[in-house]
Amino acid sequence: MNLLYGHSQAHNKQFNVTRNSWPCSCFAILANNFLPIIRALALMEKRTMTLETTGIDHVNLHVNNLEESFRFWERLLGFVILEEIPSQQGMIIGNRAAKLALYENAELGRVNKHGFSHLCFHISNFENALSLCEELALPILYEGIVEWPKSKSLYVEDPNGYEVELTNTWGGDLA
Repeated sequence: MNLLYGHSQAHNKQFNVTRNSWPCSCFAILANNFLPIIRALALMEKRTMTLETTGIDHVNLHVNNLEESFRFWERLLGFVILEEIPSQQGMIIGNRAAKLALYENAELGRVNKHGFSHLCFHISNFENALSLCEELALPILYEGIVEWPKSKSLYVEDPNGYEVELTNTWGGDLA
């Protein structure tokens, strides 16, 4: 088999490849192979519809101890058990505004966040946040209330090591 630039004679003849035309023919082959991808990207640019979110429905958290974790959220945010999932050692807790799905994993150990930073909850009675967290003897992070340009936040840690932000302004008043 006579190969020119790694291709068979039939391939070179089909695409009219010569020693001088090789770079151009490779570009043509690449363009033909990637044309469907290029068309798909062009369609993505033209799309007009997006999905509209009204909030985060729930967050799943693996926890070391289901009961201890529920008690934390019950004492801090007044969450109640909405559904128990004994087959998966879990429960869904929360209120009308926010929900957490907790699943026990006794081998979890201390949470290694792997890029996950924290959960944030808007608190309508934020003026009570610091005193309640102190009363509950929760680990308070960053030396107390953090002053942001348009909001204030208090950061605590749950029994598993998840960082929890409590804030006085929905979405940092960004939108």
